[in-house]
Amino acid sequence: MTSKNRVKKAILFQGPDRIPFDFPKPWSSDFLWVNTDPNPLFNPKLSTKTKWEDEWGSVWEKLPNDKTMGQIKTQPLHLYENIKYYKFPDYKKPSRYLSAKNTILKNKDEKFIMAETFTKYGKEFYL
Repeated sequence: MTSKNRVKKAILFQGPDRIPFDFPKPWSSDFLWVNTDPNPLFNPKLSTKTKWEDEWGSVWEKLPNDKTMGQIKTQPLHLYENIKYYKFPDYKKPSRYLSAKNTILKNKDEKFIMAETFTKYGKEFYL
């Protein structure tokens, strides 16, 4: 049974041969995680090893020796009225989906694809 079939059967409660799992390297996973490429024109206002701004305008922070991704400390929509001025990242550029498309095309193990931050503009690459 492929990983893709295993996950589908688990979602549909159809009794896969085992429970699907997602362990970090060097172990295995039934999932293939892909994401869009960053906007090459994005210029963060803040970028250090322990504090940085992401494309959504959120500021992340982590402790100096922290091996996690840290946590969001501030974000642009902390006040509802900020929505009037908020500019969403542009995900209409097909170039933002090229790495994900190539990764998916190399999916010879037939893993179940988990696509993050995808919009209708990238759907043809992961369906």
